[in-house]
Amino acid sequence: MVPDFLIYGGRILLAAVFGVAALAKLADRSGSSTGVLIDFGVPRPIATVAAPLLPIAELALAAFLISGSLAWWGAALGAALLAAFTVAMIANLARGRAPACNCFGQLRSTPISWNDVLRNLALLFVALWVVALSPRVDGTNAISGLATSAGMTLSSTVIALMAAVIAAQTFFVWNVFRQNGRILVRLDELERALPGRAPQGLPIGAPAPPFNVTTQSGAVSITQLLRDRAVGGLLVFTDPNCQPCTELLPQLAIWQREHASHAVVLITSSDGQFQAQRHGLPHVAIQKEHELAEAYGVVGTPAAVLVGADGLIAAPVALGRDAIARLLPSPIVHVRAS
Repeated sequence: MVPDFLIYGGRILLAAVFGVAALAKLADRSGSSTGVLIDFGVPRPIATVAAPLLPIAELALAAFLISGSLAWWGAALGAALLAAFTVAMIANLARGRAPACNCFGQLRSTPISWNDVLRNLALLFVALWVVALSPRVDGTNAISGLATSAGMTLSSTVIALMAAVIAAQTFFVWNVFRQNGRILVRLDELERALPGRAPQGLPIGAPAPPFNVTTQSGAVSITQLLRDRAVGGLLVFTDPNCQPCTELLPQLAIWQREHASHAVVLITSSDGQFQAQRHGLPHVAIQKEHELAEAYGVVGTPAAVLVGADGLIAAPVALGRDAIARLLPSPIVHVRAS
């Protein structure tokens, strides 16, 4: 027979996950949740309505799971939400797409991977387990129930839970920041290694979609900016909520100085414009959501597209710092995907 404190523990775990996810989304003022849902294949009208409601629903689920009378409903609705997220992730990964996951708002905004699918499946198992066993402890608050069933005082239980949450979040954030770039690069390598897998981005030789670039002397079209450079330029796609992108910005400034003949153009959101100015990046293009990334077929950040002075795509999309660095050591030539 499963001890009651494990049931309460499962409810508290799920409540913590949904609560942190909701608060992180509410703290993300960039409004990127709408764009994330669209990237996952949700129609724009539905995504516009669902994005602001999602963190509210997650907060409600967290409250339901802690409470006594609504715990079963919280676990059941949480399981349904986790199942929907997991199916969407699997569908995108199966099509070779890796849209950024905004599951934890500013804490994590990186391309999805199979690791995210495994995480969701584990949480889904916990949710279904709580659904099956919650009727045994209906009507009992999760925190007081855990304290009673484990033979602890309520205050010591709360302190232990707070310490566990802080430790888990610290470990989670540190590992995300440390491994994000390597995961992106590895994902790109795996995608390219799959038989018949076409590289993401526009085909080599295709015209680069036009847009305007803000320079130190004013706005100019990307066509004109590239034409002024004998060897074209590098379009670097970043997101202000992406830690590897933030770490890449100082290096972009160095590349801009070392390769002055190239036009190193930073493509980011309005929130990323301040970061670009702080690092002295002279060429910046602002996208409201992900319209420029979509036009160039870029999925995930940091990524870069090499464009020749003739305005044509010169190489496949490079994903990750090391792959981006390999695009700039020599004059731009058209490089066929291997």
